[in-house]
Amino acid sequence: MVAACERPAFAVDSETTSGDTNPSNLNYPTHHSDARADTRQRPAGARVRVLLMATGAAALALTSGLTACGGPVGEGPPPQLIVPSAERLAELEEAVTGEVSTANEPTELGVAGFTDDALMESFIKECRELQPKGELKAGAGDRAASSSVGRVFRGDTLPKKLPEVPDDGIFRWVEGNPEYLDPNKISESAGNAIASQMFETLLILPPGNTPVVPGAAESYTVSDDGLVYTFTLREGLTWSDGKPLLAEDFRYAWLRGLAPETGSRNAQQLWFIKGAKAYNTSKSKDRESVAIRTDGDRKLIVTLESRTPFFPDLVTYIAYAPVPRHAIEKHGEKWALPNNIVVNGPFIMTEWKPRDRLIMEPNPKYWDAANIKLKGQIIYSSDDEKRNVLLYDTGQAHWVSPIGADRIREYKNLGRSDLQIDQIMCTYYYVLRTDKPPFNDPRLRRAINIAVDKERLTQHVLASFEPSTTHLVPDMFRNTLGYKGPQGDPFNPQKARQLLAEAGYPDGKGLPKLELVYNTFEVHRLVAEYVQRNLKENLGIELSLINMEWKSLLKKNHSGDFQISRTSWCADYPDPLTFLAVWDSESENNYAAYKNPAYDKVLDRIRSESDRIERNALMCAAEKAINRDMPIVPFYYYSRANLVHPTVRGFEAQYLDHHNTKWIHFGPPSAGGSE
Repeated sequence: MVAACERPAFAVDSETTSGDTNPSNLNYPTHHSDARADTRQRPAGARVRVLLMATGAAALALTSGLTACGGPVGEGPPPQLIVPSAERLAELEEAVTGEVSTANEPTELGVAGFTDDALMESFIKECRELQPKGELKAGAGDRAASSSVGRVFRGDTLPKKLPEVPDDGIFRWVEGNPEYLDPNKISESAGNAIASQMFETLLILPPGNTPVVPGAAESYTVSDDGLVYTFTLREGLTWSDGKPLLAEDFRYAWLRGLAPETGSRNAQQLWFIKGAKAYNTSKSKDRESVAIRTDGDRKLIVTLESRTPFFPDLVTYIAYAPVPRHAIEKHGEKWALPNNIVVNGPFIMTEWKPRDRLIMEPNPKYWDAANIKLKGQIIYSSDDEKRNVLLYDTGQAHWVSPIGADRIREYKNLGRSDLQIDQIMCTYYYVLRTDKPPFNDPRLRRAINIAVDKERLTQHVLASFEPSTTHLVPDMFRNTLGYKGPQGDPFNPQKARQLLAEAGYPDGKGLPKLELVYNTFEVHRLVAEYVQRNLKENLGIELSLINMEWKSLLKKNHSGDFQISRTSWCADYPDPLTFLAVWDSESENNYAAYKNPAYDKVLDRIRSESDRIERNALMCAAEKAINRDMPIVPFYYYSRANLVHPTVRGFEAQYLDHHNTKWIHFGPPSAGGSE
């Protein structure tokens, strides 16, 4: 679900107006690569920034292959974010011309018809020829970009009637009901968003898409071979109960997350550490074989399996947070409840009423407590867009998301400055259970995929500038790592009907009614009903829709008790591998039960490859295998629509959609209030 050295950015600004307020007539870009030449009109009064983001490890990877981040945090000026000149944009476009073949015919190969070793090697050979060979870096005429890169839309007009929020220094916002608040067990966005306010990692994300900054660590160094990271903790760190916070607490937490008995679903994010995967998957019983050690109370030394330039950003993820051993040993599974919890971050929970609200107050023992400007937080639990807007309009919340498509269209047309739509590194897709009939037949999986018109979905049903997609990995990696991924199969109902007939279900006859499970939210319902109509009209397939709360959907996904399930993946670090590794046979998040030895082998090669172009070719081949084997049906890349009160400061676009409330404070109402 999120992390390297620099995040340069490539953007095209377009400022136009339109008198057309009919949402069905508003055409928004459907692909990042289309944005540069897009001259179509936008809603009146709106300033739209359509962006091709360049983030994370790319700052070094673009110019020198995969190299590690060097030196202590904060040493020397960071490379600037950039917005290329028109001439440079043309050069970049030329550098990535040429398309990967979309011939994803599901011939019977390998396990369960999946891509086998021989076909994977052919994919690798093809992808080697199609990866851009030149350097991608800032050129003459480029200018510095602001840290708000990633903002797709923001109006310039304050609401006529400003919601009256209590002026008490307490920040009020909305999030889903978390499954866990234990950092070693969190695997979903709600738990991550809330726990990250209480548990601070070695390095942390600042506002906007700018380089990581020191958190619990004051500095870090990297060995010449890029394999050994040495983090030095700040002097005098303590837990919220006053007990010293030591390097050993981080070591304990990471090993606890990897321990098979913990049952962590985010342990895969620690597999970059030498020996971590073997220990987590019980191939090794020796926890000491995991290459995490301490040198005194303040130094944590980590050896990686291979050069991993995005590791500094990866350690900002909640799986790398410390946990209090003394509290866990005292309270067991109940240690993360309000009366028992012990934290090291800027805020501590004082009250939690599931499905209602969670209250936090500042942690006076936090190392940077003097600079925390909020007097507390109230986080309302909500899984309903209408309730979110009601909380905002009635002054009960400063920040809410998501909001309904109708409100997004209305507020865009009004040019409201409190509507902020940000591009984030997430892919929305449906998972197909490949180990059970009828989806153990790749022809049916592929028929479902190409029977849905995804471009029409994003243009006429959704409202937040979501670009449609035929493949898993977001296109933004073209300009960060020079990665050119393969396109998946386009909308083709005629071919879909042919595949359905070949699978033994002509015009849908003989195929039992299929079930789609999805969690509560208007956008998920709209997408589900759209897919339901497409499958009925194009294939004659009956699709039953089953709505449930988020926790119930998570349980179904993890148990495999479904045919089709709505889910998504948001990046944990700025590299295509964060999306591709989900489909490792041993991944806890591989809800499709996609177990393909050939795919696992290429993932291992990706993890150990240090040459940028060869690594890109391997990732391209892995993604091409996903396109062919179809464990998922990808629909679009996310943009997040937020309502942010004009008095809020420190809330900026963040490509991982991680907003650390440590940086939030208040000021007079302003159309530019969140900058």
